[in-house]
Amino acid sequence: MVNWIPVSFIVGQSSKADKSKISLEGIISREKSSKSRIVVVLGLNSGFQGYMPFLNGLADHYNVATYNQRGQKNSKVEFNPPMLSEDLDSVLESLGEGRNLLLAHSAGSIAVANSKLNPYPYFLITPCFGDFSFSSLYQLGLSASRIKNLPYFKEFTNQLLGNEWNPNFMEGASSLLSSPTIIPSNIPVGYCVSDRDEALGTLGNPDHYLKSREILRKIYPSGHDFSERIKGLNHCLNRNSYDFSYFLKNEEGKDSFRIIKSIVSFFDNLDS
Repeated sequence: MVNWIPVSFIVGQSSKADKSKISLEGIISREKSSKSRIVVVLGLNSGFQGYMPFLNGLADHYNVATYNQRGQKNSKVEFNPPMLSEDLDSVLESLGEGRNLLLAHSAGSIAVANSKLNPYPYFLITPCFGDFSFSSLYQLGLSASRIKNLPYFKEFTNQLLGNEWNPNFMEGASSLLSSPTIIPSNIPVGYCVSDRDEALGTLGNPDHYLKSREILRKIYPSGHDFSERIKGLNHCLNRNSYDFSYFLKNEEGKDSFRIIKSIVSFFDNLDS
């Protein structure tokens, strides 16, 4: 059984250098080896409480740390996409020396791909950034101006994802549509795209699924595509009705747990 320690990561309120600070709720596994640490940068709305089957699976192999993004769960501050990478850099500084391997889900990829303090390879699960940001909205033929209309955006989000969102998230969420374009990199990045992803518009759209994988191949020419390992699973790697229900909810040894083995193997090969 994994021994998790609750922690608070202190970050700047409006910039990394801001003297006004806020805290991000997090957890770290009690170190049981000299292995590198995997820092898991979560997707939106589902706090780490909804990721525990996945986190426990990773912690069987590596030391693990994670935290809830600003504007998520019980956060009292507004969601702010440009701050995601600065928050991550503050977390990495708090964790101190040692090799931190980054693993991101969904919009957490924005933070990882733009981190200034991470020289190491990383792994992206159903990434949401740049051309991927809420692609399903564009698939429906909606204009960017209509998407950014907050009441409509909120209505669509609740209908598609089936969740009650933190109001601090909704105030800044539409700015995800203008998240920074990721600069191509030769870092050996691992990634996977789902073929049943409502949030990214691949569900029932095989052409968009293939196009998404093609975009990632261009961004990461030295990357490793693990998409075949999650075929049939949704944005949160389960088979539930909504994408943003609990992450990786299936029984161990079946379906989605295959990706844990792939992630561990990917990082083990880098560490060897």
